[in-house]
Amino acid sequence: MAARTYTRLVEDTICSGNADPATVAETAKKALAQIERAAEVVRSLRALVRLDRSNRAPCSVERIVNETLALCEPALAQIAANTRVVLASDLPPVMVDILQIEQVLLNLLRNAIEAIGEVENPQGSILVEASAAGAGFVEVRVSDNGPGFPPGLLESPFLPFSSTKAEGLGFGLPLCKSIVEAHGGRLWLDRNTQGAAVHFTLPVVEATHHG
Repeated sequence: MAARTYTRLVEDTICSGNADPATVAETAKKALAQIERAAEVVRSLRALVRLDRSNRAPCSVERIVNETLALCEPALAQIAANTRVVLASDLPPVMVDILQIEQVLLNLLRNAIEAIGEVENPQGSILVEASAAGAGFVEVRVSDNGPGFPPGLLESPFLPFSSTKAEGLGFGLPLCKSIVEAHGGRLWLDRNTQGAAVHFTLPVVEATHHG
């Protein structure tokens, strides 16, 4: 709807004959941003629909984190956040569909980037950690020093399907939770933290897979 509104505005302005090129370009840019956002939502929905196990393979947590951070590089540079990665040594490989899990991490990092961007915090920081979590799992944690989750969100056992952010996927957290749970892990929000933190677990490759 937003894309249609902006596109119609471009058409009306050009047809009126007294169009200011800069204004038209700005409106067209907004339309494009909305179309790209719609494409992102469709891609995420497709990832959710395809929660089959056929693409799962052993993968290092380090690779997942590094590849996802590389995708976020431009956005991280924009907010000039201090990004730290702390991975425990000797983490076993996890059994995952790498595209789906990178999508989870990407959504969580985007949420952190947007949260820091909202308050324009000059000392914005994002921390990505991974450590062993009991038998058979690795825990990944993404935390930021932004404004944190609304109190009601932490109290609710259900993650909301709408976002309070003007931009954002709207169903980012439920989608992440579904993907993680389909892998046999779990995802939860942190109550005792400055800012916001999201944890999720992933199953490690069983000993029988080590060949």
